[in-house]
Amino acid sequence: MANYVLAADIGGTNANFALVNISKTKPRIIFDRHYKTQQVKNFYALTNNFIDESMLFLKRKGLKFTLSRACFSIAGPVVNKKDYQTVSMINADITIDTRKIIRNTRLKKVLIINDFISLSYATNLLSKKDYVILSKGMKTFNATKCVVGAGTGLGKSILFYNSLQNNYIPLPSEGGHGDMPLLTDEELKIAAYIKKKAKLKHQISYEDILSGRGIEHLYAYYNETYFNDSCPVLNSYQITSKSIKNPCKTMTIKKFIEIYARCCRNFVLDTLAVGGLYIAGGFAKNTWMFSSSFIKEFTKNNQYKSLLEQIPVYLITNYNISLLGAAYALKANKTV
Repeated sequence: MANYVLAADIGGTNANFALVNISKTKPRIIFDRHYKTQQVKNFYALTNNFIDESMLFLKRKGLKFTLSRACFSIAGPVVNKKDYQTVSMINADITIDTRKIIRNTRLKKVLIINDFISLSYATNLLSKKDYVILSKGMKTFNATKCVVGAGTGLGKSILFYNSLQNNYIPLPSEGGHGDMPLLTDEELKIAAYIKKKAKLKHQISYEDILSGRGIEHLYAYYNETYFNDSCPVLNSYQITSKSIKNPCKTMTIKKFIEIYARCCRNFVLDTLAVGGLYIAGGFAKNTWMFSSSFIKEFTKNNQYKSLLEQIPVYLITNYNISLLGAAYALKANKTV
């Protein structure tokens, strides 16, 4: 008997919904829809609309099933109350709580998790087609792992092995908002430029550079400082496009990757994630950006260079993996 759940991944840019079959060991997406988060006016109406479409899809397949369970993977810190969960998104004007979902939709059992928790659960499901190996390293079974991902924002998560469930369980983190270390005079200038441009009251965080808006600010800094604004204005998608080339973009990508590798190195050392580093998020699909310079910077350390060289580094390229992770989370949390 097929068993279906609703899995949703709501980020600052995209809101993705999927009907997932969880009958087998590995969840399988059988129907999905993709929306732009900033265009979502009524989250509960959107959810009901997707449920209607899913039921119609199943009916056309000759299947009768009531969709009543869901996991929503949300870009924001999840607050666990006594009888419900709630989350206010950081990069979108959306607040969601499980009581209102149940009250305003036909869903009966609902789990809300942070988007990076969803992505971290998905590491249990990865196959070779879902990632690119940046550094083979040395496999260490059941050791701590970590996930870092830059996109609309910057997410982080720690993975520890649960021997009772025989899988990896993620721990949440908001480390992307931690202070970014500034190592050179130019980085101090970059930080001052971004603080002024973004109207920040406090010191810059990793996310203020390692994000869509961050790479745009970095590009604007180099364009103004070195090229007198002679290079064309580019958005984050154009900056990360392999087909668009100019000297300002080259400088921007080089610095972005240097800081990204530094961020990953620090997180791996903070967590001693010798089991592996998984790089995810919107920038991961631009595999051309992650040249040998990333690993060179990632392993730069006086005391633990050899340790860092032994850590496997993976670049997750499967866009739908977070949806599978959300479905997997329902099982891991015994919601299904």
